[in-house]
Amino acid sequence: YTLSLHDALPISAFLQAVKDLGGWPPDLEESDEMWALLEPALRADFQMMEKYTGTCPPKRITVPITALAGSDDREISLDGLEGWAGHTTAKFNVQVLPGEHFLSRSSTGEIMELIKCA
Repeated sequence: YTLSLHDALPISAFLQAVKDLGGWPPDLEESDEMWALLEPALRADFQMMEKYTGTCPPKRITVPITALAGSDDREISLDGLEGWAGHTTAKFNVQVLPGEHFLSRSSTGEIMELIKCA
């Protein structure tokens, strides 16, 4: 899906795009209330990604950054994640975990362990 369609997609098509990224739990398939609650935040996330140009020099922070990637993510490349290295003067690494774009659904334990050990 092209992120530039975030505003143009009708609700049902936008929900399908989120599902295709692996970001909508099957047990919430029929929850119109949950979708109504989360849709504005998800659209804002898509909009933020669409509008980010990376043309300004990064403001470098002094804390380590760990970028997480899903092994089956079709949206983000490892090269794209490496770009985050320019945002820190400290250690940077990439961790590839099992899953698609929304790692929190498939790799919760691994993510929690990374946070605990950081």
